[in-house]
Amino acid sequence: MLDKKTTKAKLLNCEVKNVKFMIGELFELRLKKLQENGISRGTVARDALTEEEEKLFLEVFSLAETYHSFSRNVLRGQLSNIGKDAESDVKVLRFIKEIPGLVGSDMQTYGPFGPEDIATLPSDNARVLIKQGVAMEVDSK
Repeated sequence: MLDKKTTKAKLLNCEVKNVKFMIGELFELRLKKLQENGISRGTVARDALTEEEEKLFLEVFSLAETYHSFSRNVLRGQLSNIGKDAESDVKVLRFIKEIPGLVGSDMQTYGPFGPEDIATLPSDNARVLIKQGVAMEVDSK
C-alpha cells in the first residue's frame, strides 16, 4: 500500500495502464489474425491457439465457408439454402482426431469429440471439419 502521491506509486500506476494496453493490443492482433485466416480459409497451428481461440477460429472458418458456398451458388444461378431447411442439411461424421466442443452453424453446441466418435452436424460445419482432416463423412446410404 503506497501513498498515491509518491513517485513510485505514480510509476506503478502508469506501468499497470501500459500493461493493460499492451494486453488489449495483443488480443486485438490475435483476433485479427484469426479472422483473416478464417476468412481466407487458411490454417492456423492448433498449438498456437488457446481452446477459446480455436473455437472462435472454427466459427469464423465455418462462417467463411458458408459465405463462399453462398456466393458460388449465386454465381451458378442457384438459390442458396442459408437458413432454409437446416434440419435436412446435415452430415454424419466419424472423428479421426480429438476436438473440443463447438457451436454449429445452427447455434447448437456439439462435442467434445474423441477419435472414432460419430455425430451428426450441420453440413457447413461438417465440411470444415473434413477439410481440416479431423473427421470423415460416413456414407449413410
